[in-house]
Amino acid sequence: MFDPQNHTTTTTDAVIEKPVPVPVFGLFLDVKALAAFTGLSRSALYRLIGAEQFPKPVMIQGAGKRWRRRDVERWAENLRAARGLSPHREEE
Repeated sequence: MFDPQNHTTTTTDAVIEKPVPVPVFGLFLDVKALAAFTGLSRSALYRLIGAEQFPKPVMIQGAGKRWRRRDVERWAENLRAARGLSPHREEE
């Protein structure tokens, strides 16, 4: 049974620690998450950033550069629309 006060789950023989979710990682993407999110390589991302064709990152104290997920979603929607595609990515 899950105990929300100490973030543990008890089983018949053991106690399993559960990680506490950190919401900032859902709202902001580091370069590794950005590459996975967009499907682009890191070098392709940095070329777009250098050419000012990609959203600017923000600095988060203690975490470094991060991109707002919503800015990246808007960029992708605008790119798809400019190419004459549906603005929303189709779920597979």
